[in-house]
Amino acid sequence: MVEQSVICIPCSPNDKEVARMMNTYWAKFVKTGDPNGKGLPAWPVYDPKKGEVFEFRQDGSAGSVPDPRKARLDVMEKAATATRSN
Repeated sequence: MVEQSVICIPCSPNDKEVARMMNTYWAKFVKTGDPNGKGLPAWPVYDPKKGEVFEFRQDGSAGSVPDPRKARLDVMEKAATATRSN
């Protein structure tokens, strides 16, 4: 494994874990088109009907959660669609 440096003052073990996970997800995604890999929480394919986002938490964990901005974004999308159709 390549040594990864994280700029964080002070840098907690949780900060380092989140940085490690994010770097691993990005590297897997670049190589394969799929961010998922062994030892990582599953990052599901986005489904607009579910309205979930993937969240990295300060405690060093990660996972899918309901999108707290979904209702607001749905209103904006509806307005944009109505504007385009006029």
